Amino acid sequence: MQPHLAYNFENILDGIQASIYWKDKKGKYIGVNNMFTDYLYASTVRPDDIVGHTDRDFIWVNEAPQLEKNDREVIYTENSKSIIEPCKCVDKEVKFFVSHKTPLRSRDGKILGVFGISYLLGKDNLVPANLQIFNHSQSVIDEKINSKLTMRQLDCLYHLVKGCSIKQIAKELSLSPRTVEHYIDAIKQKLNCESRVELISLALKLPAIKNRFCE
Repeated sequence: MQPHLAYNFENILDGIQASIYWKDKKGKYIGVNNMFTDYLYASTVRPDDIVGHTDRDFIWVNEAPQLEKNDREVIYTENSKSIIEPCKCVDKEVKFFVSHKTPLRSRDGKILGVFGISYLLGKDNLVPANLQIFNHSQSVIDEKINSKLTMRQLDCLYHLVKGCSIKQIAKELSLSPRTVEHYIDAIKQKLNCESRVELISLALKLPAIKNRFCE
């Protein structure tokens, strides 16, 4: 990119009243705008200071597992996702952001990571309250889904979400590849998923799977 084009691009990013960031597939920041550092850290921290680090390196470390889970869902499903995310800010208060995350792709379409834009919600406490009501209702549905799966099936599903191949799952769980395939097929039937991508997307919403990533 030519210097003047890069400068114009940076001006555009900083002209948007939102936190903008892009990460690689391992969760390391590739770039952020100035609003990102103003909201989430401090004005004395430059965008370049964020590059190369993950969410676990900063003040919002306690919220990092949830942020990472949302990033993984975008990468694995190859679909954009709009969610509300909690994040500790420079004033040490946990605030809520409306985030839209989409796959970060190379020119040839290969997924490199995640591109995100997050807007800080107002101080109206009705938003978090409404979210809690929604999350409670959703958790009831999730627990019903969890009850359909055996522990062995959940083990297979967890490793599948991690990106393991059938052979890798078989080795990890001391099973044959054919047995793992059987478990995966059974899970797809129980959860009414037609494809592996759809299965992974749903699995990332299950407490039994999400909690393992937070351990």
